Amino acid sequence: MRIEPLLSRILSLVVLTGLLGACATGPRKPMIAPDSSHFAQPQQAPLPLPTVALSPDIVYQMTAADIAVQRGQYQVAADFYLKLAKQTRDRRLAELATRAAALAGDDESARAAGVLWLELDPGEIQVHEFMASIYVRQQQYDAAFEQLQALLALGESRPDKGYMMVASLLARERNKQMTLELMQRLIEGRQDDPSALYAYSFLAVNAGQLEVAERTVDRLLGIQPDSSRAILLRARVLQMKGDITGLLAYLQDVLKRYPDDLNVRLTYARALVGKQRYEEAYRQYDILVHKAPDNPDILFTYAVLSFQFDRLDEAEENLLKLNREGIQVLETSYYLGRVATLREQYDSAIAWFDVIENGQYYLEAQLGIAFALAKKGDLDGARSRLQNITTASPADRLRVYLTEGSLLHESGSYNEEIEVYNAALESMPANPDLLFARAMAADKVDRLDLVEKDLLQVLKQEPDNASALNALGYVLADRTTRYQDALNYIARALEIRPGDYYILDSYGWVLYRLGRHEEAITNLRRALDASPDSEIAAHLGEVLWVSGNQQAARDVWKRALDVAPKAKVLIETIRRFDK
Repeated sequence: MRIEPLLSRILSLVVLTGLLGACATGPRKPMIAPDSSHFAQPQQAPLPLPTVALSPDIVYQMTAADIAVQRGQYQVAADFYLKLAKQTRDRRLAELATRAAALAGDDESARAAGVLWLELDPGEIQVHEFMASIYVRQQQYDAAFEQLQALLALGESRPDKGYMMVASLLARERNKQMTLELMQRLIEGRQDDPSALYAYSFLAVNAGQLEVAERTVDRLLGIQPDSSRAILLRARVLQMKGDITGLLAYLQDVLKRYPDDLNVRLTYARALVGKQRYEEAYRQYDILVHKAPDNPDILFTYAVLSFQFDRLDEAEENLLKLNREGIQVLETSYYLGRVATLREQYDSAIAWFDVIENGQYYLEAQLGIAFALAKKGDLDGARSRLQNITTASPADRLRVYLTEGSLLHESGSYNEEIEVYNAALESMPANPDLLFARAMAADKVDRLDLVEKDLLQVLKQEPDNASALNALGYVLADRTTRYQDALNYIARALEIRPGDYYILDSYGWVLYRLGRHEEAITNLRRALDASPDSEIAAHLGEVLWVSGNQQAARDVWKRALDVAPKAKVLIETIRRFDK
């Protein structure tokens, strides 16, 4: 009688429990068998299985191993499997013993079982992978080298796969320098073999040996200049070196020679996004989406970039296509909600955001719903929605508080806004964002004592907070006669953020209060050149008018009214002077 029926049941159980090539708990981090799915194994006749009588002792040991596997007691299982393998000479039991010992974190037992497995099944790729890994871990590098050579020999028909299988196996080991040296030994005499050079470059990147990787991949490109994977690996080296400018220049040059290489173009497009060169990235994705219209990742990024550039019809079309096909449903629903919000289609926005019940866009969607409700006039509903959000972190809770305050600020409910910040500061004492927001609300209700108190507390924590320096300086210049204090704060803010048009506006305003009109006009013009802001225009016009240049003031105000005909501060300023 053969032991195959009982062994087949255990093999099935082991597969179900994840013993065959999957992680499991154990006293140490388990050693996982390398993935050989990418390696085309050579066809070979199956080895004969031994015929063994199914004795009571064998049945007992198989059952005990079975139970140990179920309980996750892999060391116990490994001992039983190894004893049975030696007794029966069944290569499958030797494999199970090796895997069980590896999952138990016992490299020595795994090695002993692996030696038997190798003896019984020398043509099996996975046993060589296992043994190579075990020998590397045990620092038996010559023995590991022999196993790696055997792997390459077994893959002679597909050397490109063989080299990468070895490189991927070695990349998982901790001793990066030694694994690189092992690979170097393997490729000796093969310096013109593209597969060997690529695998070595890949492993050098993994080891952080970027100069070695770059030299090797350049040699490979000298042999195969159109090798897409070599081009991408060289790009990876440039990225890891932090040479993003060089990376972009390199990929741009490659695309001139190989414009149809979609992988290179996609890498270039992603690098542009990483560099925040979004307009150029959009053009690359526009090319990609026409060449690969069914690639969902390309289409989604293209849609998001379209959204960023206010190409809402284009964004919506592609987001809907993905959403209807069930691809990236949460992500597309979020952006479709944002498209609807920009179009002031608030019911539609709420419907899209409501789809998102979890995940990375959950908080953004809930904030979007609150914003839409507020825009519909349901401020109470918006606040209720915000107060019932489940937040994952203090940072998320802070965003909820600030959003509620912002909605109240926009509605003119400044005292209620202050109450929200008061409550928030009880759970987040001295939070600078909450203090700054409360100061801005306090300014609206003439609580100058609270404005100064909160902004000074912010500056105590963050002395170089340019926004706080500017805000405090502007309030003092606009609402008090403490002009020198105001000038000191604003000048400090301008040192930190030179050219910032908000700070230039404040600087011009305090100079005006100090009677330094010409300097004020110069700085206010700089601010207005940087941004056609209606409040800056109101300030510049006032200083021009008071300086005796009424026509210039009218010209500034007229241009500003053309841009913002309902700007409250601008209209009030004109009424005060140009009666």
